[in-house]
Amino acid sequence: MSKISVLDFLKELKAEDTMDTELNVLTTMGQSGENWITESELEFLVSQIESKEKAKCVTRVISSFIPDSKNMTIGNHAISIIEVYRKKEAYPNELYICSSYDDHKVVELKDWWKSKKK
Repeated sequence: MSKISVLDFLKELKAEDTMDTELNVLTTMGQSGENWITESELEFLVSQIESKEKAKCVTRVISSFIPDSKNMTIGNHAISIIEVYRKKEAYPNELYICSSYDDHKVVELKDWWKSKKK
């Protein structure tokens, strides 16, 4: 994971098939380091948190679970990656990543970003 940039990884997460009947899953091997995300990438991620573009779910090769990707978006992935940055964790930090976030999380991250930039 550490050999791919965050921006390239986000491009890989874009769903090629946007039909709700298809599974869109990207399987990863290994995890990134804690310093995977640069400041400029972080700024780009924040700009993407409201994106509704369809995306693949992420599963680690050690996971036996296949998540349902029909509600996954690039915005949700941007939020997940920002949360990893905030917690200083490796990515992916779970066996699979396919969470949907509500508007409260978007507002929380925008407020965090404003305070961080000061």
